[in-house]
Amino acid sequence: MKAYRHITIVLSLLLLSVLAHAQTEWTVLLNGKVLEDGKPLSRAILILKKNGEEIQKVVTAPNGKFNITLESANDYELYFTKRGYVTKFISYSTKNVPEDKIAGIYSEFIFELELFKEMEGLNTSILEFPVFKVKYYPGLKNLDYDKKHESKVKSRMNALLKEYKTTQERIAKDAGNAEELKRKQKLEQAYNDQLAVADVLFKEKKYEESQDAYEQALVILPNKDFPRDKIVAIEKLIKIRDKTRKLPKQMKEQYANLINLADAAFIKGKYTSSKSLYKRASLIAPNRPYPKAQIALAEDEIAKSQAVFSTAKNEKYKIIIDRADNEFMGEDYVRARASYLSALRVKPEETHPKMKMDEIDSISAANKVVAIAATPINDKKPKDKKGGKENVSASGTEDNGMEAYLLALASEYDEGITEEIEVTGDKQVTRIIVVKAGVANEYKKEVFSWATYYKKNNKTIPRYIFENETKR
Repeated sequence: MKAYRHITIVLSLLLLSVLAHAQTEWTVLLNGKVLEDGKPLSRAILILKKNGEEIQKVVTAPNGKFNITLESANDYELYFTKRGYVTKFISYSTKNVPEDKIAGIYSEFIFELELFKEMEGLNTSILEFPVFKVKYYPGLKNLDYDKKHESKVKSRMNALLKEYKTTQERIAKDAGNAEELKRKQKLEQAYNDQLAVADVLFKEKKYEESQDAYEQALVILPNKDFPRDKIVAIEKLIKIRDKTRKLPKQMKEQYANLINLADAAFIKGKYTSSKSLYKRASLIAPNRPYPKAQIALAEDEIAKSQAVFSTAKNEKYKIIIDRADNEFMGEDYVRARASYLSALRVKPEETHPKMKMDEIDSISAANKVVAIAATPINDKKPKDKKGGKENVSASGTEDNGMEAYLLALASEYDEGITEEIEVTGDKQVTRIIVVKAGVANEYKKEVFSWATYYKKNNKTIPRYIFENETKR
């Protein structure tokens, strides 16, 4: 009986030891990216050493990213290398973390590391030391950069980077790219300065302000992934914080939705819509700089589009009005009137086409009076076969006018289908010009609040004919 109790006690102690050990285990995910001159560096080799022994090799993806998991209570060194490039390494210690502080340890560590090509005469002796160290700080109750190590290597690292940049700039200048390099370096410096501001705000747990700062860094260099990753990580922290504080999320969700919609519209070139969405987002969060910066960009694009449209509109008007004036001078009044009408559709505010159309109408009216005066009184007019009455139909004249109008359209519009939309009061007219083999037809869809009408060359047609003949 005593032996049985002794075995039970030993097993219980072993179980408690295993449970205690299991409770102290934790991991850190290194979520990093390897770059060269700010661009992703693929196929870089990462060698992970644990307590001095190599345990893992990783190759970076085409976007330069990698993920490596570190276990608790170990000293790690992670080497970054590639053929033709200098080698750098970092030191990361997960030791000396009090058991009661484990729950608050960062589970993810995000960073970027730049590699550069080997250059003859470049003193890289400083890279015999880690470019940075991370360890547990009791005062911060978390893992953080080793400030003492940073102060030791910072000046020599800056000297190395300065020497590298100088050499790189000389090479770029010889290749005729010094100006572009200077611009990139200026942007890179502004980007790094903005990141420094964002990092300070993040460490102070001012999450909304740090998000704005990272967004501003994206405005400077939109292709950088690091600020985007930080913004996503911060969003998670904000959600955790708000859930703990039981804060309302409706405004934040509405802001995020508006920004997503605005960004999508901006990418598609719908600058007016994106500007409106950014304005609505800015009303929700007036202190965030990102919507305001995007509004300015959208306004620039709108101004450019309007300038291009105005130039094209003026050129098109000039071509049509020159043709109309030539037709008028040649006394081809039917064609001239159709051309002046086309010119008015391009620029309705112009008075010259209106005056010339009035002049043509006056000439036509005068010609009709002369024709009537010259007609003999006893001229016999053709009789209608059925009733014997005079046939006074003007359809022939109308057909001739439409034929001339369609001929003008064929010379004005390109081969294919052109669609124009005009809204006047409670009426919306979709005008479609179809030009095939040099022959034009005009289709109209007139939408009123009470009905919709379909027309071809000013004659009513069924909807299915309209849709079939205007299908692209």
